[in-house]
Amino acid sequence: AEEIANDLNSIEDFFSLTFFAHQNEFTLRWQIEKVLSQLKSWGMVKEENVILATSFGKLISKLYIDPMTGFIFKNEVDRGDRYDEIAILHIICKTPDMELLHLRKNDYWIEEEVERYMDKLTYSPSDLLSDWFLREFKTALCLYDWINEKDDEIICSKYGIAPGDLRRIVETAEWLMHSFKRIAEHERSSIAIKAGKLEKRLRYGVKEELLELVSLKGIGRKRARKLYNAGIRTVKDLIESVSVAKSIVGARIIERALEE
Repeated sequence: AEEIANDLNSIEDFFSLTFFAHQNEFTLRWQIEKVLSQLKSWGMVKEENVILATSFGKLISKLYIDPMTGFIFKNEVDRGDRYDEIAILHIICKTPDMELLHLRKNDYWIEEEVERYMDKLTYSPSDLLSDWFLREFKTALCLYDWINEKDDEIICSKYGIAPGDLRRIVETAEWLMHSFKRIAEHERSSIAIKAGKLEKRLRYGVKEELLELVSLKGIGRKRARKLYNAGIRTVKDLIESVSVAKSIVGARIIERALEE
């Protein structure tokens, strides 16, 4: 993608200087040809006298995601925009870049949730029998609870994780959702609009109706919900109901938000 090396010899010379080459004794050329063949089949590399990254390949490099993640995203994007929230969250959890939650002995309820959402997911029959699929879906459910404003403590207790784990998983999911959106845009798929909204919802942990309020400095998910429930649902509402807003979340917070 950076056009540092554009033929087999220069690519082999480049990788011969790496720690990977130092650790392994097998022929680098064979490994490089194998990888290039895979990247070509995924539409990320083309060969016309020289070896070049395609526009899709350059995007994958820029997003800094695993090529396998990029392939999964493109494959899902090409299937259309029929997916709802839980299905798109499950897509990002199917990638090698996503950290998956572990299964516990009392996680039998996850199989019940799979049955509930089965018609909205993409899977093969063998998937339903695997622990890996259940880990993917458990992670997707955790993210689903987060964007639907479940309390942090409840989420951590339900999924057997610590607050730091939740924060890390959410940040990774936000990055991957951004990548999914960019790939959807590259493929001119309308699912990019859904992915863009989900990216913001993952950042703030809110339902779509709160996105305008949480974009203001100092107005987090809990304060935004209090304002929304009091009838202050947009920035315009906030400006017109300053005194009410101050009584709900505090004068200094509202003043900072209004300055912004």
